Amino acid sequence: METGVLISLVLFLGLIVIGMPLGWVFIASTAVGLFLIETPLSFMAGTFFHSLNTPVVMAIGFFVFAGGLISEAGLADRIVLFSYDLV
Repeated sequence: METGVLISLVLFLGLIVIGMPLGWVFIASTAVGLFLIETPLSFMAGTFFHSLNTPVVMAIGFFVFAGGLISEAGLADRIVLFSYDLV
């Protein structure tokens, strides 16, 4: 196993143990691993873009955004009250 991969795995586990948020753990360990195995940064940027540019992953973000809008607008309360009226 390459040393860059091994250091990346140790960093990944170490950051999880100290309680760093999981998103930052993924980014940091991936960046360190790619830097140590001398992968060009353009490869990392392209890989991030193509992995996040799928309709399923984008739908999760839009679903959370729509839920926030519905909650802030008070529409969620109105929907619940309407369902009570129907029953």
